[in-house]
Amino acid sequence: IFCRCFMAKRVFKTDLSVKGIEQLKKDLLNYKEVELPNKIRQYVSELLKLGISVSQAKVNESPLGKYITLSTDISADKMGCKGILIAKGEVKEEVDKDGNAYPPFSTILAIEFGAGIHFNPTPNPNADKFGLGVGTFPGQIHAFEDTWFYWDETDQQWKPTHGVKATMPMYTAQMEIINNVVKIAKGVF
Repeated sequence: IFCRCFMAKRVFKTDLSVKGIEQLKKDLLNYKEVELPNKIRQYVSELLKLGISVSQAKVNESPLGKYITLSTDISADKMGCKGILIAKGEVKEEVDKDGNAYPPFSTILAIEFGAGIHFNPTPNPNADKFGLGVGTFPGQIHAFEDTWFYWDETDQQWKPTHGVKATMPMYTAQMEIINNVVKIAKGVF
């Protein structure tokens, strides 16, 4: 008589003897303590690779993309493994020729949520969750005007702008990961 235990694609076979059951117990413990954590780490790694790929493409669509850095962090967790997709952007602080300081401008918030209604008639779907809408990140006061001016340090003059289009790198990566979570799990496990 044989006993089979299926775990993902892994099949454990044994006969129903004391020696067979002991071996099955060792095999199952090894799977639980070594093989399964390795598979989980690989799974989270694959999800993060997809997230980086998608978010980088969206970052590259924006002229502000050169100010954005993407990275990942993966670590063991009591639930198995934790992966984080991280986007960091520069914060621009401007002072005009008269010494007037303008509120800081966050490049990552600008390309995630947009600045100005001209390029962003529809808000990021996560805007309400974070209390951020088109151009409503801290200090952004001209979000719903079609054109406003900013001080260009290089040319020492005021220049018009319609704002920044939201390319939504983090939202798009999140949705792509959600849509592929089962497919990737099947591939890894």
